[in-house]
Amino acid sequence: MALVSAASPASRLEAQERADSLHSKILDEQRFLQVYLPAGYDSSAARKYDVVYVLDGEMLARFLPPIAAFEESNELMPPVIVVGIKNAFVPSVGQSSRERDLLPAHVEDSPLSGGADTFAKFLKDELIPFIARRYRTSGTNILFGHSYGGLFTVYLLLTQPTRSEPAQCARADCLRPPGVPAGGEGGLLHLPPRSG
Repeated sequence: MALVSAASPASRLEAQERADSLHSKILDEQRFLQVYLPAGYDSSAARKYDVVYVLDGEMLARFLPPIAAFEESNELMPPVIVVGIKNAFVPSVGQSSRERDLLPAHVEDSPLSGGADTFAKFLKDELIPFIARRYRTSGTNILFGHSYGGLFTVYLLLTQPTRSEPAQCARADCLRPPGVPAGGEGGLLHLPPRSG
């Protein structure tokens, strides 16, 4: 039995970390990204990679490269580019864009909430093409979200069923209505009707 260590591959991936950003016309703000390129990215000019887009990138993106390195070293998944999408700070209300971008409907006590459709348009029309122009991507895009990011991921799956990209949702128990304990009855959050 062989023991497997993720330390060596993870170290190689961490060396490939890059800060990047783009100005979004849709959101009318600068969006900052943390990009992790797989080991061997620079030496393999012809190879293209799938992209994992990580919501709440300032918190979660750093956890994926070591996991991906472990998976790659054990031939459980191909190398991927990880793009952490950082939340923006909105000075006018003194909070981050997280609730604005990730919640599909307005929530009481959250003045920015309800902008998920606009954020989805930013992802589709600006961010994914930006990453495709800047990095060697295969055209396969995976969206990863946790908590509100998980809610956003599920929202996209439900409202944009023609999209072919895979999605990963971790802990989307925020789909339950307020006051319903985890694992309780209550069903999905009532989502606004799909337009168009």
